[in-house]
Amino acid sequence: MASLGKIPGFSGEDYTYLKVRMRAFLQSMGAEVWDITKNQAYEVLAVRTSPLQVSEHEANAEAVYALFIGVSHAEFSRVQSFQETHKVWTCLENYHEGTPQVKARLFETRRRE
Repeated sequence: MASLGKIPGFSGEDYTYLKVRMRAFLQSMGAEVWDITKNQAYEVLAVRTSPLQVSEHEANAEAVYALFIGVSHAEFSRVQSFQETHKVWTCLENYHEGTPQVKARLFETRRRE
């Protein structure tokens, strides 16, 4: 991984700020690094047989590393069991922003008010 500067840090406050900065950081590492973050179907496999699988594995490893390094100890304890970047990203997003169902319910409540 090329040196791209300091990884955005996250202590648990102002998730929206981290989300924007971390997305930009991961994109700066390469399109495939950000793409793997959004790939729900990707799974870490013990054996990689095709060049595409190797590329995805490397992108996932770089993105997981950046996310793990960028979060505080408390945030790390939430995501440490995940090997796939998408799962790490989604866990943080759901914890700090709510699930899509919670977001929809809050939107409907605010709309009615």
